[in-house]
Amino acid sequence: MKIALIGAGAAGAACVSVLRSRRADFCIFEKSRGVGGRLCTRRVSDALPSHTLLYDHGCPSFKVGETLNSFITSDLSLNSLRQISSELWVSAPTMPHFIKELLGASQLHTQCEIDAIEGQPGAWFLTEKSRGNAEAPRRFGPFEKIVITAPAPQALNLLRNTEHSWAAPLNSVKYSPCWVLLISVQSDTPVGFSASSIFSSISNQESKPERTTQPSI
Repeated sequence: MKIALIGAGAAGAACVSVLRSRRADFCIFEKSRGVGGRLCTRRVSDALPSHTLLYDHGCPSFKVGETLNSFITSDLSLNSLRQISSELWVSAPTMPHFIKELLGASQLHTQCEIDAIEGQPGAWFLTEKSRGNAEAPRRFGPFEKIVITAPAPQALNLLRNTEHSWAAPLNSVKYSPCWVLLISVQSDTPVGFSASSIFSSISNQESKPERTTQPSI
């Protein structure tokens, strides 16, 4: 079965890892430069003159239930996963490595933003958003199925040319912003952090496995 997946974040990667065993053939479309979605690690090269700093800009860690814990440790055998407490996991050396392993060797188009879906059940086509250059937008397909893991407003826009009954559920989804502050402290003495009324949580990047600064090239 040929399936188009829009969005190469955690939800999309989980879908690929499960359905691959059922012989599903995925073609993945991601508008960003890399995979990961909310599991992202940001590189900052201009904060220090000689080193590139790495920040887990998205989800700093994640919890898994007992069933998923067993699935991860016994069935997936992922090299990138590290358990940092009885409940919390991270990916190493960066958060997107977990997603890359789940996606495997699936065909992947990065920096490819899909603008519209057209067609009919069993024969769907995707049209890339125009890049503003002389090249015509690319068209992909046909696909038997399409999986959309984009946020609700984006999903609703993608479905504008199709007949569906998802408008009301998608319009009812509400989002709340989550602000993230990335801080570097230049000190030879370890700095302690604690949560407060201002910050819901504080994470020390260097406390995670394999998190180090990188020499600038």
